[in-house]
Amino acid sequence: QLGRAHLFESLEQALLSPAASFDAVLVMLPFSAAAREVERAFEHGLHVMQEKPLGTSVEECRAVLGLRPERCRFMVAENAQYWEEVVLIGRVIAEGRVGEVVSVKGHCVETCFKAEAACTEFADDYAPGSWRAASEGFLMDTGSHWIRPMRMWLGEVDQVSCVMSRRGLPHMAGDSIALALLRFRSGALGTLEASVVSSPLGTAHHPLFVVQGTLGQLVLHGEYDRCHVTLYDAAHPEGHTFEPPEHSSFVNSYVPELEDFVAHLLDGRPLQAPPEEAMRDVAVIEALYKSASTAAFVKVDQ
Repeated sequence: QLGRAHLFESLEQALLSPAASFDAVLVMLPFSAAAREVERAFEHGLHVMQEKPLGTSVEECRAVLGLRPERCRFMVAENAQYWEEVVLIGRVIAEGRVGEVVSVKGHCVETCFKAEAACTEFADDYAPGSWRAASEGFLMDTGSHWIRPMRMWLGEVDQVSCVMSRRGLPHMAGDSIALALLRFRSGALGTLEASVVSSPLGTAHHPLFVVQGTLGQLVLHGEYDRCHVTLYDAAHPEGHTFEPPEHSSFVNSYVPELEDFVAHLLDGRPLQAPPEEAMRDVAVIEALYKSASTAAFVKVDQ
């Protein structure tokens, strides 16, 4: 049952109001503003779901994790963990249907202009003056959505190499284009392109992920709001496309994510991914930034 909604200008105002009574907060802010609000919520004994990233470095992540009192529960919102096509791919890999996984390719390219708009009119959150444009960069903002699935399928990343540029969107404070190589502890290799570019015509459609095994290949096609998984193997040389899951697509992954948080609070059910997983995502991203600044392979902080 949802009662009457109350609006407040700050979390502090809500915490001090006799009109509000709640047990948990969702902190959906850029990290530069999120850490203080998470700390404030913990000081009042509230449970917290924080929007990713947990921090912009492993050191910052450890600091946030250290704020949590024992009585408070904490989750970092990374909906790729609940992206049902990603979960499906993990299940097919675990069944051995593609053999040993030897490589993975991730492709995340967004455009920031409407097809029919003039080149000064932006269509999304990377417009000049937006908090995303002023953030550390597109890789820090979006990279975990692609790195988390790779880690779910192939395990931990051992070392990385990366090059970056702001040429895709020069007004951004951080990178708008990142091209990365990853070597996993298993010996598997990966590539990742994470870019946002100004293009009134959009971009060509590439698979979101390609997972290559010794016995077959899995391809995740589509867009954020509609996608599907196809298996190519000896039995399906032309490809077998799986039926869409219940909460198909990236945008619908927020439903099982929120359900997991609620079950964690009400029933004590362990989270599918504890907040330490978000720190491991950041460890990979931090290593990618270090690689781009040093033009060298960098070991990931384990």
